[in-house]
Amino acid sequence: MTGGLLSEEHTAKTISLALSGIIGYYGRAAIITWEDAVKIEEARVEVLRSKGITNGKPRAAIYGDRQSGLQHEHAYAYATRD
Repeated sequence: MTGGLLSEEHTAKTISLALSGIIGYYGRAAIITWEDAVKIEEARVEVLRSKGITNGKPRAAIYGDRQSGLQHEHAYAYATRD
């Protein structure tokens, strides 16, 4: 943390843990559709945008490998895991 704010890496880890935990728990009892995942991702982009990490376009900046992006995993990927 720098200056009381989460770094890019800490923000990514926080989002990842929240998504995997919440989707892992609720996904067992409810269907998470593509539309649900898109809404979740819109919220993620808004957080990243508000922190100045990315403007959210192109999406490769969020989901691309570390050389070209932030390496975030899409919510639908969490929802479709076994």
